[in-house]
Amino acid sequence: MRQLIGLVVTLSFLLVTIAWLAASYAPALAASLPKIAFATPALQPVLWWLAVITLALFLIIQLNLFWTTICWFRSSSHAPVMRALVAFEIRRSWELFWTILPLLATLALFLWMLIGSPIT
Repeated sequence: MRQLIGLVVTLSFLLVTIAWLAASYAPALAASLPKIAFATPALQPVLWWLAVITLALFLIIQLNLFWTTICWFRSSSHAPVMRALVAFEIRRSWELFWTILPLLATLALFLWMLIGSPIT
């Protein structure tokens, strides 16, 4: 039953994503959708700070994920974790690469927010 629910949720998200992409590229449909804009000048600094805080929190979460990944590969790691790494043929270099890649991208975005896009 749990697998069926997971399958239904996954397929629902997939269909919604496909519908959103299709609607995004249909000019007539995109023109009829409501537009959201924050044109009030007083809101611009609030939105900027909200973006900076969100990126900072995301960086903290990604650093935690990276640290946890590093801990998996320690020789003193728990036996079940080590057996799983061997069973799934998880390589340290690739796992660390794919874990640090989003961290670096988020860090670049965070620095761009702080340096390249000052508060207006």
